[in-house]
Amino acid sequence: MEAERPLDATDMNKTYDALLKQIAELEKENAALKAEISRVKKDEVELSRDRVRFQVLSENAPFGLILIDKDANFRYVNPKFVELFGYDLSDVPKGREWFCR
Repeated sequence: MEAERPLDATDMNKTYDALLKQIAELEKENAALKAEISRVKKDEVELSRDRVRFQVLSENAPFGLILIDKDANFRYVNPKFVELFGYDLSDVPKGREWFCR
């Protein structure tokens, strides 16, 4: 087995340059991740505001409102819907069932 030769100045410079290149790439990726995190946090704040806005509007709407998912499950009925029809989510969990009543 061959003994390892000691690093000379040229080898150390190449290693150092390679490390600097890796550090620069990592710093660039880190900056991109920080920007993405910032964007996601901003989007979360906006989404939270939109949810609150929707909740206030739907809870106070002068008309019955139903949210139904793709499988026809009722996900939300507003108070006016309950007032008009007398059913809440526990009474009619599926849209098809409600329309049959």
